[in-house]
Amino acid sequence: MRKILASFVLLFFCLHNGFAGVSSHQAKCSGGTTATPPIDALGFVDTRDEKHLNFAYKAGKNAEIGKYAEGVFDVPYTSTTRLIYGQTKHLRIGQTIALTALAGVGGLLLLLSKSHTHYLTIEYKDDKDQAQMISFEVGKDAIQPLLSSLELRTGKKIEYESDLTPPQDKH
Repeated sequence: MRKILASFVLLFFCLHNGFAGVSSHQAKCSGGTTATPPIDALGFVDTRDEKHLNFAYKAGKNAEIGKYAEGVFDVPYTSTTRLIYGQTKHLRIGQTIALTALAGVGGLLLLLSKSHTHYLTIEYKDDKDQAQMISFEVGKDAIQPLLSSLELRTGKKIEYESDLTPPQDKH
């Protein structure tokens, strides 16, 4: 009975964690000064367009506005005024508890690893020359190519929050 309960707890935490953030190639809107895209909109940031950064997001729902349709949000590279990269680190507490319940004390070794959440904030001027900003949570495999592309397309250097160093490409 104990193994069944431990397996259920492990499965719960793994599934819960899987839906908590973004996948490695996706991005999620974390906030901004405009209503579009909505907060928590999940999609892909695309820098292949030579004139605009595009964020194509899927239909979904959030607490503020309820359901929303899919759409595309774009920022002209020429109107970008500032690019800021930041990250947060989190201990894997829930996963550690589940693994410890299943595997015993050895599961505590998971506390030695941390999960990283990557954020990109873009400040820009809109059509009316008003200052705007948008922030994205970006997946781990998408952040490095995105930062490199944005520096190239906008001509702006990425600013790193506090003592951060640029994320390293694992390839």
